[in-house]
Amino acid sequence: MRLNTLEIKGFSSFKEHTKVNIPLGITGITGSIEGAEGRSNGAGKSTLLMSFLFSLYGTGTFDRMEEVWNDKLAPTDDAFVKSDFDLMGNNYVVERGRKKKASYLDVLENGKRVCEGNTESQEFLQNLIGMDSKMFLSSVFVAQKDLSAFIDTDPGIRKSYMDVVTDLGLWRSASKRSASIYRENKSSFDTMLEEVKTVDKTIIENETIIRSLTTELQNIEVIKDKRDKKAAEAGEVRNIKNVRATLNEYESLKKKGIQEIANLTLKQETTEISLKEAASSIAELKEEFSSFENFDSTKLQSDMGTLSKQLDVASFQVAESTKRAQVVTQNIAYNAAELKLLEKDRVSISEGTCDRCKQPVSKEHIEKLCAEVDEKKEYLITAGEALQKDKDAVQQEIDTFSAEVYYLQETIKNTKYTLDHYVDMQKRMEDAETAYTKLNNSLVLDLKNINTSLLSTQISITEYDTKITDLQQQISENVHIDVDVLNQELDALNRTLEDLTIKQGRLQKFEEDVVSQKNVLADKKKRLKKLQESLYYLEVLGEAFKDIPAELFKESVVDVENYANEIIRSIYHKFKIKIYEDETKKNRPLMIAFEVDGKYRNYKLLSGGQQSICALGLRMGFNRILSQRSRVSLNFLILDEIFGSLDKFNRDEVLRMLNGLTKFFPQILVITHTEEDSIFPNLIKVRMDSVGNSSII
Repeated sequence: MRLNTLEIKGFSSFKEHTKVNIPLGITGITGSIEGAEGRSNGAGKSTLLMSFLFSLYGTGTFDRMEEVWNDKLAPTDDAFVKSDFDLMGNNYVVERGRKKKASYLDVLENGKRVCEGNTESQEFLQNLIGMDSKMFLSSVFVAQKDLSAFIDTDPGIRKSYMDVVTDLGLWRSASKRSASIYRENKSSFDTMLEEVKTVDKTIIENETIIRSLTTELQNIEVIKDKRDKKAAEAGEVRNIKNVRATLNEYESLKKKGIQEIANLTLKQETTEISLKEAASSIAELKEEFSSFENFDSTKLQSDMGTLSKQLDVASFQVAESTKRAQVVTQNIAYNAAELKLLEKDRVSISEGTCDRCKQPVSKEHIEKLCAEVDEKKEYLITAGEALQKDKDAVQQEIDTFSAEVYYLQETIKNTKYTLDHYVDMQKRMEDAETAYTKLNNSLVLDLKNINTSLLSTQISITEYDTKITDLQQQISENVHIDVDVLNQELDALNRTLEDLTIKQGRLQKFEEDVVSQKNVLADKKKRLKKLQESLYYLEVLGEAFKDIPAELFKESVVDVENYANEIIRSIYHKFKIKIYEDETKKNRPLMIAFEVDGKYRNYKLLSGGQQSICALGLRMGFNRILSQRSRVSLNFLILDEIFGSLDKFNRDEVLRMLNGLTKFFPQILVITHTEEDSIFPNLIKVRMDSVGNSSII
């Protein structure tokens, strides 16, 4: 892999858009902070290179995605990290960022988008690089604080780390899994062996029972024949008994038939009497109705209408005459009142002064007034007599018309009674005829059914006589029937046969079970054989799995040792690292020995530069193993503060080693505090301004 460019906007302290080219060879990355000369921690040096890890895996030293982006950006501002690198002859551009709060990941291969969506793009990168973020970081990143970690750690932990780097955990897991499967199969084999023994024992026991049952069932046919003969004999006896029972039944039926004929004859006579009584009743009613033979109800109804009209006219005349009589009576009353008034006025006429006009009244005037009153009185008397005559005439008219009304009412009443009596009589006659017809039909039908039943019963009695005679001929007087004894003997034979039939069923069931059990036994033996074969192969495989991890571990240890020595001896020809397992201890810890001029040297007694070179050599050895495992050549290194507190001599020694490492790693990026910029052929300077924004200068 070769890293070409890094392009950043809004990532951590790099708020503004920043793009940096990564050259081949050794490149120093230094930092400075505005207003804090001589200080470089926190300027953004490591952030610049960690942006490459973020672009590939989306991981880093943060807990939440919001912490990745510059805190001075608005939540809707765009931010991204874009890395451009070459790998296995292809160019890749990976851009990871956010647009309007939405995260995105784009991957281009030789200028073409290779997948859609964040998940698909991340899977593509994982498969392309062949390792996860932790393994990738371990392969390319080396910090001063971690240089001696592998050397200073416990030998047992060192061996576990070696297992992880060389991916031997898979083989060791396979070995454990193989042993587990072997135990499971061994348990299954033991269980199956016991099942085979159990089934085999059951078959032997069942075959013993089959032989015993076969012996007991040898006489079953003889007993069946004896049972059949006894059953036939019992059947014949039962048949005679049934014949007698049938004879008794027919004799009882004959008696019932004779009684039925007597009952039907009596019912026949009763029905005929009822027919005669019904005919007599309808004849009497017809005789009574004959009086209306020439009765014309239509004419009578017409007369009723005429009389009703006449009654209306007469009633109207009575009402009119009554009104006239009331008027005349009223006029007579008025006339009498006026006469009384005249009499009163006549008495009141006298000489003197008039009460009304206050004038003197003369005798002549009085006489004149009296003459006028007498004349008017005479007129009123004459008029009253005339009115009395009118009253008498009107009363005579009322009486005449009232008599006519009474006559018409009585005539209508009598006519209506006659008409109602006729209608009632006609209704009674119709109802009687309907009832008679219904009763007559019912009685005739009953009589017909009685005659039919009589005939049928007589025929049945004749048939009963025939059957009785026939049955009597079938029974001999001297036949002795001992059916109970026969039934007891037959029951005993049937119980014996029932018991034998049950045993026959058991025999069949045992025979079927033996066949089934033999099939099961054959199947279990086949499975037992397969389990035995599996155990053999698993045993062989288990031994192989024990040896393979050990061999691979030894090969990997040798490879790390050779790669480390190749790098170290390119600087110090007399230096050599020896990596080996301590076989004297149970857990076989991984030990590291250092030789100078063929003599063992304690690591802590080496100079700072020598320690750094040895530690770097080991890390590079592991880097080779990881690259081989992922099948991806990671041809660049990131070294963080590896100079540490080294003096100038040891720093030069480490720098000389870095120059030698360019044979193995064409790109080496060194994050450092040193102000000696001239020691690096390439330089990238990071500066943080007073407000905390980083940039490349």
